Amino acid sequence: MNEYTKCLVLFFLILLGSCQKENTISFASDSLQIELNQQGHVIGLIDRTSKKNYVPQATESALVAIVEDGKLKLPTTIHPHGENIYQLSFLESDLALRLYIQEKSSHIAFTIAELEQGEQLEALIWGPFANTIKDTIGENIGVVRNSDFALGIQSLNPKTTAGKLDNIQGIVSYHGTAAEETEYGSVLQAFAINRTRDLSNSTWEGWENKYEGRPYHVLNEEEGAVTGSAIALFGCKPSGVVDNIGEIEVAEGLPHPEIDGVWVKKSKETGRAYVISPFTEDNIDTTIDYVKKAGLRSLYHEGPFKTWGNFVLDKEFFPNQREGLKNCVTKAKAANLYMGVHTLTNFITPNDPFVTPVPDHRLASLGSTTLAKEISATDTEIEISDIKPLIVKKNSKLNTVRIGDELVQYGSFGEEKPYTLYNCKRGAWGTKAASHQNGQELVNLLDFAYNTFYPDWDMQKDMRSNLVNLLNDCGITQMGFDGHEGCYASGHGDYAMDLFAQEWYDQLDHVVINSSSRLKHYYWHINHFINWGEPWYGGFRESQADRRFKVQPFLERNYLRNMLGWFMIKSTTIPSDIEWMMARAAGYNAGFALVLRLPELENNPHTDEILDIIKTWEHARLDGAFTKEQRERLKDNNNEFHLEKKDDGSLVLHSFTTNSFEHVKKVLQPGEPTDSEWNFRNDSKEQKLQFRMTVSGEDGKIGDVELEFDRSYTFNLPKEIKAGFSIVCDGSNILRIYDQKGRFTETFDMGSTPPVLRKGGHYFRTNCKFIGNDDLKVKLVVKQKGLEENLKA
Repeated sequence: MNEYTKCLVLFFLILLGSCQKENTISFASDSLQIELNQQGHVIGLIDRTSKKNYVPQATESALVAIVEDGKLKLPTTIHPHGENIYQLSFLESDLALRLYIQEKSSHIAFTIAELEQGEQLEALIWGPFANTIKDTIGENIGVVRNSDFALGIQSLNPKTTAGKLDNIQGIVSYHGTAAEETEYGSVLQAFAINRTRDLSNSTWEGWENKYEGRPYHVLNEEEGAVTGSAIALFGCKPSGVVDNIGEIEVAEGLPHPEIDGVWVKKSKETGRAYVISPFTEDNIDTTIDYVKKAGLRSLYHEGPFKTWGNFVLDKEFFPNQREGLKNCVTKAKAANLYMGVHTLTNFITPNDPFVTPVPDHRLASLGSTTLAKEISATDTEIEISDIKPLIVKKNSKLNTVRIGDELVQYGSFGEEKPYTLYNCKRGAWGTKAASHQNGQELVNLLDFAYNTFYPDWDMQKDMRSNLVNLLNDCGITQMGFDGHEGCYASGHGDYAMDLFAQEWYDQLDHVVINSSSRLKHYYWHINHFINWGEPWYGGFRESQADRRFKVQPFLERNYLRNMLGWFMIKSTTIPSDIEWMMARAAGYNAGFALVLRLPELENNPHTDEILDIIKTWEHARLDGAFTKEQRERLKDNNNEFHLEKKDDGSLVLHSFTTNSFEHVKKVLQPGEPTDSEWNFRNDSKEQKLQFRMTVSGEDGKIGDVELEFDRSYTFNLPKEIKAGFSIVCDGSNILRIYDQKGRFTETFDMGSTPPVLRKGGHYFRTNCKFIGNDDLKVKLVVKQKGLEENLKA
């Protein structure tokens, strides 16, 4: 190639680059630059400081795509159409979509401003925006990050759902898909569904109908159109993500709740431990006293309502109804406590005025059919025209249909003509039985396994108002959206959940700390914390333990306060169990909920000690008393700790070490000993001898158990111990026995106190009979005090 040819090639390359740059549309915030090509595809997600482009090569990310007439269609052109307005056209479509695009310091905002020829539009999809970041994927919050940079997407209203669109209801999977990992990095994505159309018969292969056969509730233009759907895209240093989202909230008018003037995502009040208790007007003073002794911040009623729907208070707790609850709130406020109530969001009990004596015709349904024959008020067999609305029902407990103003419970139905409901209970749930004509509509009501009904889209608004009115009237300052996913009953997925929370938030006249059973991307802006983990399924250490700790990384990835769930203090709870829980809370810097019921507290001989332990640990956690290294050790479920408060207020963290031994059945020659012997040392100071003996196995038991310590002390143990059971010695003469799920069952008096564990070498010997299962294992774990550390607080 001669010099002239080289210069000519170089000239054309420069000219081509210049043309490509001229054809690029660019938008920027302080930290992120977004570049689009002329087809409306994102070709640049650029860190403005490092100039690095995070869009992977050979990928195409449409700024926005559409689903129209059963087909996914990508944009083909984008061009200016006025100040800050850009128009997109799509492949094989007459639709013209106009975007309002704003550059702000914290983000770039994109809003659907107008549609033309959009009659066949079913949905629109923002992105997915491909990028090369995959170190940490915040699947719910919609933020991905590595050590240098973070990219994020935020939906700017409830009708815009951040996540992957794969069903006509718009339900995003449990933990979220606003950000998803890919082979090249990750994607950020969102969508909006045209809910002004009945989409139940859509032919697009990209989604499924999760509720096949149920009626699709079409919304009006204001609520259901995609016009107004909006997202924000942002990039920043990883350490600045939360602050950046806070700036987006303020700039876009999103919920930005504060406590005492501090945004809840920054407030020390968010994520604090609290008490759950069925307090009453009569015992509120005593309950508050216990909460204060535990050093906790709020008191939350676990079940104050007689009915859900209109939220009628239960007279067992509040004989003076709202005035009684208001009085309790006043007393809590005087004690500097928040006061909360537990709800099941939009679940409706059969005793609620929405159901009885005249059922509201807006109760959510699975569809309807007609009577195939006239019935009297006493007929117990009812012929119907079709059984499809009955077949689609899942998890039904109530088997209830509505005919006019009568509710009918049926026992079963025939699946061959004549289709018949059998063993019908007429005038169910306190409604009035009546005669009905041939051809009259029969509506199959949607219910849930909690023996509850649901509202439809419009009725759900009434439930939300009922709930807000109660909170405003009584001054309640904490609430949980348990059963938040019940909003799916409306047929409108995450949109229904987010809108319920948004309008609830908008109607409050004071700050209400709130949690939920599920975290949703948009609800993140309203939410204070998520608290997973229930105490009903096992002992203090066993009930949903895996779930409690596995969820912590999810909370951290999605910029939420760590919470460990609910724990229950019973009359049999002992201090060491409390210290186990408090150590985990300190390790994760996590709040939690304690279920306290007065009879259990009053019958527990350790109540005062337990409450003092909670107060000591919780204050130390909130004061930042533990180092990073200590917190890592505190997270380990196998480690045991004791936090000692000295007379001068200083704190000492005692760590325990463990020695584990195992005994199994031995097959030896006649006369040879079959016992097991172990030697171990105590290199710390003299202390109580503490151990746990567990029989591992699914079935069978051991008998004639022998356990000898230092060849001088023989433990008097229960004659038989079942598989899965444990016995715990805390150094006293009383053994505690626990079942397979770690639940306390009984005590056993050994008759004498074990010797102390002195410094130096020690010896254990054990033997037993194996009954019904030769594969059982007897595990002995000896617990010893070890390291002592003075804390900085």
